[in-house]
Amino acid sequence: MAVNTELQPLDICAIIVTYYPSLATLDKVLTNIASQVGSLIVVDNGSDSATKAWLRKRLTDSSLVDLRDNCGLSAGFNKGIDLAVERGSSHVLLMDQDSIAGPQMVGRLIAGLTRLRARNLAIAAVGPKCVDPRYRAEFPFVRLGLLRNHHISCRENEDALVPADFLISSGTLIPLDVIASVGAMDEGLFVDNLDLEWSFRVRALGYGLYGICNATMQHHIGDSITSFWFGGRHDLIVHSPTRLYYMMRNRLLLYKRSYTPWRWIYKDVLRALSKLLLFSLLVKPRKTNLSMMLRGLADGYRGVEGRLR
Repeated sequence: MAVNTELQPLDICAIIVTYYPSLATLDKVLTNIASQVGSLIVVDNGSDSATKAWLRKRLTDSSLVDLRDNCGLSAGFNKGIDLAVERGSSHVLLMDQDSIAGPQMVGRLIAGLTRLRARNLAIAAVGPKCVDPRYRAEFPFVRLGLLRNHHISCRENEDALVPADFLISSGTLIPLDVIASVGAMDEGLFVDNLDLEWSFRVRALGYGLYGICNATMQHHIGDSITSFWFGGRHDLIVHSPTRLYYMMRNRLLLYKRSYTPWRWIYKDVLRALSKLLLFSLLVKPRKTNLSMMLRGLADGYRGVEGRLR
C-alpha cells in the first residue's frame, strides 16, 4: 500500500500566544481554529490570574504553556515551535490572540502550499488574506519596488497565489523543516517587526513567501483608528506608546541586518519620520508618544534588544 505523504490538517500544530487577551475574542479564535488543525498550543505570556484560570478551564494541560512572565511574542512562538517539534508535527500555524480564522482557512492554505510545491518552488511560508472587521479593510500582499511598493489585492482573483516579500506572522503556515534550516523568530525584537525580520531572512536565503487569496482571516491591526485631513481624509492606525517604542527601536535594528532589503529601508525611513510627526502632533498622549518613539530610536541606534524595562 502506498503511503500518503501529502500534508494533512493533522500534521499541523496551531500556536497562539496570549497576553491579557479579550476572552470573548480568544474563545472565537480557539473555536474556529481547533477543528482545522491536528493540535493546538496556547502560550500565555504572564496574563492575570483570571485569564490563567479561564485558560486552564478552556484547555487541557498539554495544550497550555504558562510562561508566568511576559517573554515576548517571538519567544512565545518559539516555545510553541519547540513543543510542536517534540510532538511530531510537520508544520506550525502561528496565530495572534485576536486573529479569527475563516471556516476553511487551513484547508485552503494547505491546498495553496501543495500547488506551489508542485511547481518545485522552495516555500518558507504561506499566509491568508487578512481583513480587519472594524473597518472592513483588506490588507494587500506587498512586493518591494524601486520607487514604490506594489500592493497586490485579492479582489481581482480570489484563487490567486500571490508572491510576497513579507507576511505578517499571524496566520502563516510554516514547514518545521524550514525553521530547522533558517531559524525561528528573533527573540531580541520581542514583539514588533519579528515577521518582517523572519521574512527578510528567508527571502535572502532563496525561499518564497506566498499569500493564498481564498484563505481568509480576521485580524486586528493596532488598537484603534483615527482620521486626519491632509489634502483629503486619511486613516491612521493607533498604537500605544509602548508599541511605538518597539516599532521605532526594531526598525533601526533591522536597518543594520545585512539581509534587510535596501528597497525597504529607504522607504521605511520616510514612514518612520511620518509616524514620528503624526503621533507627536495628532494622537494623544502626544508627549508620551514622542518620548517613547525617541527612546526607541536611541535604543535602536545603540543596539538595545529584548523587553523594555
